[in-house]
Amino acid sequence: MILWLIIILMGFFICSMTLIKRRLLRWVTSLLVVGSLLVTICFLIAHMTSHLGMEVATNTQTQKIYSAASTKSPVNILVIKRLGTSAKRYVLIYRTHPTAKAKAHFIPDQKHVVIAIKKKAWYRRENVQQASVKTTTKNWRWRSKMIRFWFKIGTPETLISKKSVVIVPTQTWLVLTSGQTKQLAKIQRREGSHIVIELKAQLAQKIAAYQQQHPKTRPEQLKLYMQQQNVILTVQILRQILKQSN
Repeated sequence: MILWLIIILMGFFICSMTLIKRRLLRWVTSLLVVGSLLVTICFLIAHMTSHLGMEVATNTQTQKIYSAASTKSPVNILVIKRLGTSAKRYVLIYRTHPTAKAKAHFIPDQKHVVIAIKKKAWYRRENVQQASVKTTTKNWRWRSKMIRFWFKIGTPETLISKKSVVIVPTQTWLVLTSGQTKQLAKIQRREGSHIVIELKAQLAQKIAAYQQQHPKTRPEQLKLYMQQQNVILTVQILRQILKQSN
């Protein structure tokens, strides 16, 4: 609407300069119209450059995620691919549902580069139980319907930033590149029996120590502890093997 107002004021200015015969009235009217036109243009420039009449709206969403590895695997895996040299631009592969297929997320949209630049994704290890992705989106929104009526020009992109961070449990998840996942598969095929033997030995020690500290533990509690330690120890062993092979 503000563009139409500018056009109307310009029309008034032309009419005042050409149709009003009395000199004083012509100049007074023209100066008032020019002043109104300049103020209107200043408001438009302020809106275009500083988002006058708008405010920042922040929305945060958290979603559970699941391992990119096979559902039969005791190890949870997040596959990563770094984009460029930025520390906060990754393509991350994981499942959004326990039975869904693992998919690549946060692939930049090359057709809309301006919007893609505003989006970032990275990962972080934390002492948590469940892996999740936390997405914080910031957009410009209108302060009121009246301001939107005056300043809305077409449908401008209002996205300020979109930041997604994948948070995975430190003890039970492996974070690997695609090259490391292939390397890990080869190691498991080659040294699978040795890994199982070492895992059983360490697990037996953990269970013995746990039973000694908790002599009255119930069978279901012991079973849960065994499952947790099986995952934790497997991750530790695989990390050590990968470290040694590099």
